[in-house]
Amino acid sequence: MIYLGLNVLTEDPNRRDEPTHTASRSKVRIDSITGPFTEVEKGAAQRQSRPFSWYMDSRQAINEYRDFLSAQKGRLVPFWIPTWHHDIRSAGDISGSSGVVDIEYIGYTRHQFNTNTTWRRHLAFIQIGVGVNQIRRIDASIELVGTEKLTLDAATGIDMPKDQWMLSFLTLCRLNTDSVTLHWHSPTVAEATFEVIELPQEMPVVPV
Repeated sequence: MIYLGLNVLTEDPNRRDEPTHTASRSKVRIDSITGPFTEVEKGAAQRQSRPFSWYMDSRQAINEYRDFLSAQKGRLVPFWIPTWHHDIRSAGDISGSSGVVDIEYIGYTRHQFNTNTTWRRHLAFIQIGVGVNQIRRIDASIELVGTEKLTLDAATGIDMPKDQWMLSFLTLCRLNTDSVTLHWHSPTVAEATFEVIELPQEMPVVPV
């Protein structure tokens, strides 16, 4: 899958281990030694790092993994990847023709939506047990009583029952290394684990 000219890693991560992530934010501290200090944040957003475990149960899956690594050229080429979490929960079934999604209140409008930044404005619609179905951009968000209303850049085109879909933020990332070790369990079964680093400052500008 390609989105805005870059690959989307649609592979479902291995759920053997509990999902984790770390976040870092670059700051400069000016310390007067004897009095209060001052901190200056160098970036507008924190950078998250997440491990991704890729389980391959066939030669075809192994070849798909190798094709992905070859396309990314180590840390050089960025790519899209969902968080694979229920970042947003729909408040009801999603109509395929409306282009509007009502979600449970999480403070998204107040704390995450921003017309000038886009690192939390792209959504992956993941059908549970099937995989990533489509991607949409959030163009507007308003708070209601107990819910929030998101306006998408386009309708989903299919009805989505609430309990059958996961809505995950789509994040722009790079690999954290140029070389990933492939662990072989047999000639046709292998596994690899690598770290991805989110790139909030490199997100594309949207025409909104």
